[in-house]
Formats: sequence, structure tokens, C-alpha cells
Amino acid sequence: ADVYLQFGPAPEGPVDDIEQAMLEDELPAMRPAELLPVLAQPELSPDLHELAAGLLVKHGMAEPRSEVLQQWSEAPGLGEGPAALLAVLALIRVRGGALDRYLNGLCRLPWAVDRMQQAQFEHRDGIEYLLQEASGQAAAALLSLEADFGGAGLLALGRVLDERMSGAPWVVVIMDAMRWDVWEHFRPEFERGLPGHRIESVEPVLAHLPTDTVTNRAALLGDRPFTIVAAAEKAAKRAEVSRLLREGGPVRVLHFNLVDERIHDTDTGPYVLYQELLVAFQQRVLPYLVDVPSDATVLVTADHGFRYDAALAPPYSHGGASVFERVIPAAVFSPR
Repeated sequence: ADVYLQFGPAPEGPVDDIEQAMLEDELPAMRPAELLPVLAQPELSPDLHELAAGLLVKHGMAEPRSEVLQQWSEAPGLGEGPAALLAVLALIRVRGGALDRYLNGLCRLPWAVDRMQQAQFEHRDGIEYLLQEASGQAAAALLSLEADFGGAGLLALGRVLDERMSGAPWVVVIMDAMRWDVWEHFRPEFERGLPGHRIESVEPVLAHLPTDTVTNRAALLGDRPFTIVAAAEKAAKRAEVSRLLREGGPVRVLHFNLVDERIHDTDTGPYVLYQELLVAFQQRVLPYLVDVPSDATVLVTADHGFRYDAALAPPYSHGGASVFERVIPAAVFSPR
């Protein structure tokens, strides 16, 4: 089985016409371990590259191991389209209970499917049926996830501060609508923006129903005293945010709306949306983190997530009980 993970070196030197003709006859009988080094040959003709990539994807449709599919999707020379398709299959094949499947793969599936559907293929018509099959498998995996997910065992958002808070001061950063995969997208930026802190813990927690801001912000903060700046990403609030972080009480809350604001104002798919959100984060959140006191413990969390359905108008929504709306992060950053 290990041979599937070994790409091997590409043959040296140009591939001449005779070798190309021989390859055309030999490719259909090749195993994935043989196809991978062929795809890395820079002189391979476009037609043979398309054939080899299509054959690898066909093998992927039958490959049950997520880690193998992920390896194939990163193979040198594979091409954008086949790589995106194999990455979708890798996420679908993640195994475990509902929560493990979600956190380790399926949370990223809508983004990956959107990427696959927008990707460039050498001859898309020849591989369209494989795209449709992968999309169908993805839809079935998400339906199965929702049927299996019950939220059992997850800490409720309303218990997070009760369970985790000790000492003061605390800075609570609420990223409106930051579901789990958006957190993964933002996490490196939070780490970059809080160099005087280290991540102590990250855990999935369960947003309350209905999954809206009013319900979950009240549940999170409870009846403890706190000071808050809402819509903290607004340029006009920069001085207010700095003052809160400098002079606020034991619980200082910053609520950033940029994710929720964007999903309610777009019909673009997740692949492009997440690129836009990352730029917005860098411009409208990252500069504010500079003012976080070095002695404060920071909780980064959300009030709810969101679901995406390209067949609906609008395609993004929240308020319901889907796993995408309910499972959100609670990340604690401690002073170094």
C-alpha cells in the first residue's frame, strides 16, 4: 500500500515523440504510483497530461483513504483542476464520528467544492462527469453529517467563560458568524497579531438556538460586568477600541461584524469569499490587536456560524441548527 504514497523522480531529459506514443498506449494500465511521476514530466504533451490526470482522478474515485488522496492532490505537475477534485475526495473520505468528520474535513468541503467548480481544467468537457460525481458524493457526505450530528458532549457557548475564566483582565473577541473553517482561515492572522500571546487551548463549542447574535452574545457574557465596543472594525471606532483595551474593566469585549456583514451582502461562493474575508481581516481587525494588553488573557470566539447553499437566494444564512451554524471555536490566548 505504501507505493501509493511514493511519487518517485520524473524521468530526466525531454520526452520525444516515440516516448509520447508509447506512453499513450501504456497510461491506461498504469497504477497511481506510476502515473504520478509521469505527470511531473515538464515535456509531457497537453493531451497526455489530460489523460494521465483523468486516470489518476478515476483511481481517486475508488480510493478510500483520505491521506492518500491528499498526497495525490499535492503531486507535482498535476494541474489545478484535478488537484482540486482530488482534494474534495480527500475531505469526503475523512473517517470518524460526526464531530471528527466535521472538524477534520467536512467543515472545509463547501469551500473545496466551490474551488473545484471554478478550477481550470485542460479539457473540462472530458472530465465533467467526474466533477458531477464528486459533487454528488460531497452532497451525500454533508447530508450524512447533519443526520449524525447531535452536538452531544460539546461545551455550550454560555458556559465558556464560566469554565475558562480565571484572573483578569480578559479581552473577549467575538467574530460574528465565524464558523469553524473561517476560524482556521483566520488563525494564522490572530497568531501574527498577538505575538505576546500563545494559544493555550482551542476547542469546538456549541452555539445556542436560534443561532443569532442577540441570543448567543447574551449567553456568552451572562450577567457578569463587561464593557463592549460593537462593530469594532469601523474606522471611526479606533480610538474607542484603544481606550477600551487600555482602560476597560475585567472583561473587555470587541465584537467584529465583518464576516456576518459580508455573507449577508454577497452571492459569491466560499472560495472567493474567504479570500475577500482574509483581506478584510488584515485591514480591519489585525491593526486593533496591537493594543491588546500584554497581561490580558484573550478569548477568540463567535456568536454563531452560517450555512451555504448555492441553490438558495440568498445563499448564506444562519439562525438554524445545522452543524455549520452551531459549531464555533473558543480559542484562549495566554500571555507568554
